[in-house]
Amino acid sequence: MCKLSPLYAEYLRHHSIILTFAHLHINHALFNHSHICTFAHLHINHALFNHSHICTFAHLHINNPMQLKRLVIHCTATPEGREVTAADIRHWHCDPVSKGGHGWKQVGYTDLVHLDGRIERLVKNNEDLIVDPWEVTNGASGYNSTSRHIVYAGGCDRQMRPKDTRTAAQRTALEAYVKDFHRRFPTVSIVGHNQLNPSKACPSFDVKKWLNEIGVNLSR
Repeated sequence: MCKLSPLYAEYLRHHSIILTFAHLHINHALFNHSHICTFAHLHINHALFNHSHICTFAHLHINNPMQLKRLVIHCTATPEGREVTAADIRHWHCDPVSKGGHGWKQVGYTDLVHLDGRIERLVKNNEDLIVDPWEVTNGASGYNSTSRHIVYAGGCDRQMRPKDTRTAAQRTALEAYVKDFHRRFPTVSIVGHNQLNPSKACPSFDVKKWLNEIGVNLSR
């Protein structure tokens, strides 16, 4: 029976691909030093299979997964004290332009921090260092394929000017979220949206300064 690396086997499991063949010879050169599959197409020749087994496919096409590089913190740019729902975000981001949305295929964030500190998952995530295509959210143009995004409800005063409106509960929840994320992925950067796009005020507070205040020291 073929022996696959644990990471590659896990990748196949997430994509519900069942291997039914008995012998598959994969050259080690196809893998990088971290054993992450870097090829776009794995061509499986029928001649590699034992005659007593049936090859269920001729070609297995796997999109090259991307390495997670950053956690990006956002605000919803809504007035202080106004709650935001998952339905609101899906309307803003995914509804067609004719209905007041952006017409995106996916929302901009993986998680939403509500006013009371509850964290709601908007897009499924398997909590590893690989950004699978189905995990990509549209929070920062040009960075999404290697990023994860979290947003808190708020970020503007009543006149819609940028303001750090995080409630005490949101501050506590976001701190716990970031610390847990950094514990699990210490090499991944944590930034504010405005650090990727200086024209943005989002998330309406200095993330780098805040990280220092809560004792999160990034390695890069």
